[in-house]
Amino acid sequence: MREPGERIRALAPAGLPTGQFIEGTICDAGGHPVAARVAARSVTTGLVHEARADDSGGFVLVVGPGEHEVAATAARHGDAFRRNVFPGTRVDLVLTPPVFLTGRAVAGGGPGVAGVRLRLRKGDGSTDRGAWVLADFAPREATTAKDGAFEILRATSLDGVLALEIAGGPVRVGGRVPVPSSSRSADLVVPVEPAEPIAVRGTACDLATGAPLAAVEVRRDVHVGRTGEEGAFRLEGVSPGTGLVEVLAPGRPAYDETVSVERGTKLLLRVPAPLDLDGVVTDEAGAPVADAVVCWTGSALRPAARTDERGRFRIGGIAPERGGVVQAWAAGFAPVEAWPVPGEPRITLRLPRGGRLSGRVSGPEGTPAAGVGVRIAAAGGTRGRKVLRDLRSARCDDDGRYLFQDLPEQDVWIFVVPRDPHLAPARGRASVPPGALGQAADIRLRRADMLESVVTDPDGSPVSGAIVRLVSPLRSAMAVADDRGRFALPPAAPWKEVLSAVAPTFAPTSVVVQDGVPLPPVVLLPLADPTSLTV
Repeated sequence: MREPGERIRALAPAGLPTGQFIEGTICDAGGHPVAARVAARSVTTGLVHEARADDSGGFVLVVGPGEHEVAATAARHGDAFRRNVFPGTRVDLVLTPPVFLTGRAVAGGGPGVAGVRLRLRKGDGSTDRGAWVLADFAPREATTAKDGAFEILRATSLDGVLALEIAGGPVRVGGRVPVPSSSRSADLVVPVEPAEPIAVRGTACDLATGAPLAAVEVRRDVHVGRTGEEGAFRLEGVSPGTGLVEVLAPGRPAYDETVSVERGTKLLLRVPAPLDLDGVVTDEAGAPVADAVVCWTGSALRPAARTDERGRFRIGGIAPERGGVVQAWAAGFAPVEAWPVPGEPRITLRLPRGGRLSGRVSGPEGTPAAGVGVRIAAAGGTRGRKVLRDLRSARCDDDGRYLFQDLPEQDVWIFVVPRDPHLAPARGRASVPPGALGQAADIRLRRADMLESVVTDPDGSPVSGAIVRLVSPLRSAMAVADDRGRFALPPAAPWKEVLSAVAPTFAPTSVVVQDGVPLPPVVLLPLADPTSLTV
């Protein structure tokens, strides 16, 4: 009999290097396997790798190094999303039951408006983690019916605030309506402003020379036009308001720009020319570094290349004028980044030897905290050539020890979030030496009381069924208030976190939670119109 995961590992392509794939299973809430689509997005490069699970729910994703976000979706099911996934690890995903967000698009509180295109997006002020799922991998879109009604599949597994974006139709576009967590299936009223479609004229030209660009495709929502010999284009039936204009020019990197269009607006789209960036990656002594990964961050596709035996690389079709940096990393070295000079097609990247950081985590009784996750991030006042822009994760071994490798010289925070809800999160601070092993102080977890309080209305009456979430970049937890409005969450962390509460017919609210500061009652204010939300 095979061990769990053995059959899945057999699906990996022959010759694949150890640790360069992510494997796992996908099932529904009842534990039944689902042949779902699954994708992993590199947090560093932005590259997305996609696959499909087989009939037993097993999948293998071939990925590059570094941290990834993994998402899964299937017809007649909800979705699943997991952060902080690294190559060589196993991910078992459970698809949430399908939950539909329903409502109507209305004009001025009057009749419903048909033909309005709505898209589900990550909301303003929300973390960008997972935004690619709704933008590219599993878009959630709907068009309103004759009475303005719509139904759109909700992304239930993504952290943060979601919003309905008014994307097109006989209305002014660009507005976003926040979707609080309480509105999982309840009707929403989306206020829209009717507007007659307009024709938009413009010209596409080269950014550097101003020369017109012929045979270029220009898009705004579902409307497409093409430039003539003088670079002029015309888009018919465009909804006025603010939205994205995309330009697809042969031989040039994809270009997009957020613009506001009204009747009579004439657009001038300056499209950057492609630049083939050649370079070399060396160590600090000038010796070439082979098999290093080099990535350009100034494009949504984040093109990448690997260095040859002489440390050379080429990344084609970049546009330094639009901003972005070149990042490079390799095993045994700390990552670096550099800013290419517009018009300069060559760059040299020097990688310093990477530092390492080790430490130990123990439980309240001093026993090793085997399997506990540890994360690090750059501390304030850090030094070095490149700070950690994202959290890095490791897991304690049977002796409670963890190890981080290929780090830049800098000071870091160490975060420990135990799975046991009766143990408090902990943190420490350490310094990563250049090219050597640093030893962090031991961290000992402690028992702590649950974070308890009550959800009430302004009169002090309990709000039963309110959903309370505790969210930070390091963890998330949820509780539902009982009949007396009471809830309990895991102990507070020694860093600031946000506690949010939502309930039907009430406006969402949030408070900052700090360790050692008592949590007061959470008061929800009634909505003026319990069936509507305003931008």
